[in-house]
Amino acid sequence: MEEICMKYTVITGASSGIGYEAALAFAARGKHLVIAARREEELQKLKKEVQQINESLEVIIYTGDLSSAEEAHRFYESLKNLEVETFINNAGFGNYDPIAQ
Repeated sequence: MEEICMKYTVITGASSGIGYEAALAFAARGKHLVIAARREEELQKLKKEVQQINESLEVIIYTGDLSSAEEAHRFYESLKNLEVETFINNAGFGNYDPIAQ
């Protein structure tokens, strides 16, 4: 018998704005989700909204501050056993130094 492996779309910064809307758009296309952000209450709200779109979708919530390198590494480790199809990195940290003077 062939093992069925679920594929996931991972979206960071999913508690509001672009991340929130991206999660809804991928849910409308039948994609299982891993949604990550700092505000668990907002992620729970999003999960409910996704399940209204399609109750058969799995939605995994990850709460953490991905601007912390340690937390970003923990998040990465939590994804190792999942088959990630799409990754939308809409949160985290970056270097905002000017590139030209």
